[in-house]
Amino acid sequence: MRRTILDDPELRDQLDRLGILNPRIRTDPEANPLKAPTPRRALASAITAIANKDRTSLGTAGVGGLEALAAVLEAEGGGEPVADEICVGFTDIVNFTSYTETKGDEAALDMLQRQETIAARVLRARGGAIVKRLGDGLMLRFPTAPAAVSGILDLFDDLDREDVDDSDRIGMRAGLTTGRPLEVGTDLVGSDVNLAARVTAAARTRQLLVTDDVVRLCSEDMPAVAFRSRGRKRLKGFDDKVEVWEATRISESG
Repeated sequence: MRRTILDDPELRDQLDRLGILNPRIRTDPEANPLKAPTPRRALASAITAIANKDRTSLGTAGVGGLEALAAVLEAEGGGEPVADEICVGFTDIVNFTSYTETKGDEAALDMLQRQETIAARVLRARGGAIVKRLGDGLMLRFPTAPAAVSGILDLFDDLDREDVDDSDRIGMRAGLTTGRPLEVGTDLVGSDVNLAARVTAAARTRQLLVTDDVVRLCSEDMPAVAFRSRGRKRLKGFDDKVEVWEATRISESG
């Protein structure tokens, strides 16, 4: 693990921002890279604490922390891949920081609570679940890609039907991919999780973006959903451009 951190400047910076990189790592061969006797637990706790306070759209502390945790777990050999391929996704409230500045902290907290309550109910009907909250976003898991796409589109519909002023409506975006991420307790980490987060960050309000594998798994089972390529995008942390697709109900897309 020490060599992994020393050889990866970006990982080193992420751990330093989280406040748990041991400054002695460069000079003391025996030093623990992290300032804790149990690196995995300390890192997970730090990421969760920072992400839950963050209000900057799928905050860099949250996503960067997930990437840092994945690297540490890989170096330690910790975590086990989920038994079967699942669909991993994120949602994110667009312009949440501006909303908080305009409406105040209590209104912002109410929006987060409404988001979580509606999402938990809607996604449960499709077999999905909220893994955790990351700032103003949610990390999600689903048993299949069709269930995930249906669940997110259902969620968009329910948010549109909320009986609230337009200024208080939740402007959500989302992203999905599939894979077998590492399961650490109730958490999920790994490159598939990172990819889902980056795809989400590329979406606009009320837009669901998905990767090739989601399209492939859904194309035959979801005749009422259209998938349109939105081109190959350069996503942070990934060497090659990734093609992303927008998923919409055919009745909505005309």
